[in-house]
Amino acid sequence: MILKIRREKYSGTEEIYKLYDKNNNEINSYESITNNNGIESNIQYNNDIVNIVIPKNYKEKSIIYSNNQDVGFIECAPPEKAISASYYWNMSFKGRNFKLYEIGFGNKGLYFVIKENNKTIAIISSMLIVNDFKDSYDLFVDNDKDSMISIICAIYWNLYRGTSFIKDGSSGLNTINKTLTTLSKEIKEKIDFEFMNNIAKQENYVIDNKSKKSSINTIIGVTLLAIFIIFLIIVLVLGGKE
Repeated sequence: MILKIRREKYSGTEEIYKLYDKNNNEINSYESITNNNGIESNIQYNNDIVNIVIPKNYKEKSIIYSNNQDVGFIECAPPEKAISASYYWNMSFKGRNFKLYEIGFGNKGLYFVIKENNKTIAIISSMLIVNDFKDSYDLFVDNDKDSMISIICAIYWNLYRGTSFIKDGSSGLNTINKTLTTLSKEIKEKIDFEFMNNIAKQENYVIDNKSKKSSINTIIGVTLLAIFIIFLIIVLVLGGKE
């Protein structure tokens, strides 16, 4: 199945996310609040309600609660190999264990892969060019029973990594460039694009390439501007010689 998550509001201390189905029908909305201890986000899907608490130091363990009971966690893990600069996350939820991988292909795509026992259960695709902090994610989920896990991961990923992109990839006050290039071949091999394509085919869904088009359009715009500037310089030089 395919779900969509959009961040509709960002004020620094409060964030509003909305969950949509593949046809853009709203399913639910979620609120994240930032306080002195970190970030707390309430998430509901069908009859399941959880609360995730992300500490101020994001590299510490984030705890997932359900009915005030500790039911899991997400924790940043060191690189699987010392020579790799890529890290991943360990996740536990209601007795199941997962590994989460962030994989970037520059302006061709940014993904969060969720694996259980080395099998892909979901892939989250992020829009690369974000305006007015309205981040957008498409969730490709193999089974509806894993939808809550995917929703938790998408919101966690945005809360955990969002500030990094704001600091490092901002190309304007209200525009964030979320391009990232994963160098580790081993990590890049964790993504199975056929998994996404099969789900899209089953759901009769056209994968949204707006993020890629936005990046390409930006490059084209900059290139055309450079050509125009060079043209003006040539005209001025030739005019000066006359």
